[in-house]
Amino acid sequence: MENIDFIQIINDLRNLRDQTPCDKDSHGHCGCEQFDVIIDKLDEKQTLMHMHHEHVALMSGMNSMILKISFLIDMVEDKKHSEDDTSEHYLSDGETLDIVIDKLKLIINKNK
Repeated sequence: MENIDFIQIINDLRNLRDQTPCDKDSHGHCGCEQFDVIIDKLDEKQTLMHMHHEHVALMSGMNSMILKISFLIDMVEDKKHSEDDTSEHYLSDGETLDIVIDKLKLIINKNK
C-alpha cells in the first residue's frame, strides 16, 4: 500500500478551498467551511498517527534496552562467574562491576 502524504493532501485541500468562491452571507454553510472541517480531521489523524509511531518506536527501544539489561543480570547471576575462583569463567566483584558499568554505559549511549 502506498504511503499517504497527509501534509500534501492537506495543502492540496487548502489550495482548493482558497480557490473556491465563498458566499460571505452563508459562510457557515459554504464549501470553504466544509473544507476546513475536512482539513481539521486530516490534521488530527496525521497528529495521532505521528504520536502512535513515536510510541511504537519508544516501546521498541525500551524492549531492546530491557532485553540487554536482562542479559546483563543473567551474566551477573550466573554462578560460574562467582563460585570457583580457579575457573576460567570466574570474575571478581571488581571485574563484574566493571563489565556491568561498561555495558550499562553502552546501553545508555545507544539510546540517547
